[in-house]
Order: sequence, then C-alpha cells, then structure tokens
Amino acid sequence: MLRDPVPRQIPPLVLAAFEAELHKAEQALSARDYSSAWALLERAHVLGQAWNGPHARVHLGMIRWSARRGALWLMIRQSLILLSNPLATALVRRMVGASGQNVNPWRRGPVPEDLAQILREGVASVAGN
Repeated sequence: MLRDPVPRQIPPLVLAAFEAELHKAEQALSARDYSSAWALLERAHVLGQAWNGPHARVHLGMIRWSARRGALWLMIRQSLILLSNPLATALVRRMVGASGQNVNPWRRGPVPEDLAQILREGVASVAGN
C-alpha cells in the first residue's frame, strides 16, 4: 500500500489512468454494460479518491449508474457521499486505494496491483514538489 504522503494535486500519471478508467466506464454505461461500468467506476474510485475533484466525479458517475439502473437507494447513498466528499476525501487521504463502494470505508481494501503500481509511481513522480 502507498506509504508516501499524498500530494495535494493528483499526479499526472494517476490523472491519466483515472481519466482512462472513467472514460471506459462511461462507454460501458452507454452500452448498458452495467456490471463492467460499475467495475470500472470502482477502479476509477481507487485512483481518484484522495483528491476532491476526481473523487466527486466518480460518485457522480455512480449516481448516473444508479439512475440508469433505477437503484433509488444507491442513488441516495451516492448523493450523500457526494455531499460529504470534501470531508470523506480528507479522511481517506492516508488510505489511498480503498476499493470502491463494496467495502468498509474504515479499512483498506484490496487494490489491484496495476492500480497500486500507478499510485506508487504517480506519487513518487511528484515527491518533493
């Protein structure tokens, strides 16, 4: 898991990977491939949750997913998470990589190795800036 301090701005390497995952999620949602869209949103969440803007964008995507599926309770839950986004982001800044919405938010979840590597390299690339 990530040990370096989390930079204030999302590192370019992490941002590029985040944008790619979010774009793939949007494509899957447009194609009504809901299970793939959710899995990709979870991957984007792992990458972006330590930074307010990306974290909020993932939860907006999760709200769109919920609306398309008619999942009212999940839409409400994601809306509440979105409203608390600045606080939630601040609380998880040391827990970069909690894996999506199907885990206890107070415990670190398993992080796919490819995402862990992107996070390590991204943070290391801006260390000391």
